[in-house]
Amino acid sequence: MIRIECKEGFSNGQIDCPKDYVGTGMPNVVNYSILMDLNHMYCNQCCKYCCCHPKPENVDLKKYFNKDFERMIATIEDTTDNKRKVPKDHRSYHFELWGGEPLFNFDAFLETYNVLKEHYPTAVFSTSSNGLILKSDSICDFLIKNHIRLQLSHDALGQRMRGADPLKDEHTKENIIALSQMGILTTINTTLSQINPSWYENMEFWDKSGLDVGKMSIKLNHISDSEYPFEIAFKDEKIIRRYMEEFLSLYWACYYNPDAYKPYRNYILEQGNRWQVINPKTYKTACRAYHAYKHNQKDWPQQDWHFTITTTGDYAECNLCKEVDRPDCSLPDYCKDCKYNNQAECYGCGSMDYPMQCIWKRAWIETLEIIHKQKEIMRKNGNHCKCNTTGRRVPAGKC
Repeated sequence: MIRIECKEGFSNGQIDCPKDYVGTGMPNVVNYSILMDLNHMYCNQCCKYCCCHPKPENVDLKKYFNKDFERMIATIEDTTDNKRKVPKDHRSYHFELWGGEPLFNFDAFLETYNVLKEHYPTAVFSTSSNGLILKSDSICDFLIKNHIRLQLSHDALGQRMRGADPLKDEHTKENIIALSQMGILTTINTTLSQINPSWYENMEFWDKSGLDVGKMSIKLNHISDSEYPFEIAFKDEKIIRRYMEEFLSLYWACYYNPDAYKPYRNYILEQGNRWQVINPKTYKTACRAYHAYKHNQKDWPQQDWHFTITTTGDYAECNLCKEVDRPDCSLPDYCKDCKYNNQAECYGCGSMDYPMQCIWKRAWIETLEIIHKQKEIMRKNGNHCKCNTTGRRVPAGKC
């Protein structure tokens, strides 16, 4: 539950809030990622930037599924009571099921789903897939029958980084289109990189895909310039410049016009608002899952974020794996003199190394700074309320 306090007054859709407004911004939804504890987090692909592993030949995945469902439920209940503190008569549960390629590990998925459904019959469920398994009619029917929301991970023009493309198989594509039309496919996650850097061209790809993109949110996100052993990270300065210019034009279009680029709008605004000055002595990583994992640790922000709990009842550091390589390391020495070393964006994913030269990261933070400074000017000029959290421009006189 997020509590909004507004001293200046703001406009939020049909609501004009008076000065000194205090209210609730979100319903009491209790969100958990449930990580199916499969020893090697098996997947049916091997994306170059992912920590999951391809399934070895002649391996029975059932043998690698660790579970203690009684303890898992106890951990969920304890976390809800003592960390989230959501009143019992107002709880509404949402569970995301993860673990390698979740639907590829379908026996584990089904077991976990049935246990959670038994204990929380009104809960909402969601999961993720790279799409290859969606060739199975029975799995698609299961998702539809049980109203399980789905995120499709597909890199659009950069899908060749992953290998097989589910949209090139006619039957799989038909099933994916059906899921999008039924409202089951709610999100697409597309990673932009050096080989597919254009926001507009990737948006055009999805607009022409045949999917009902108007019903979903499409997240265009980016691979940073960590030291990958392959050329997909942003290195070329001309490509980086184009990338940032396209993002700025998209951000301001979405900021001023609530009807612009609707499937992409929320995530674009979210990324553009990521300018955040932090205390490097206490802030360890931008990963929300890890912040939740460290929820009760000394000197860590006590924020009510999305917890990840394994099927053995433990807290996990990530919704993709139980532990990451370096979740709480400090910045390397060559970063410490940088003017942006107090930016949250410099403290990234714990499974990725810091770059020797942050070519892209610096350009990204400079772009966020442009947005931040422009909005500061707008606020000083009185045409934007500093309390407005919607990303919409509030006309002068509204505050």
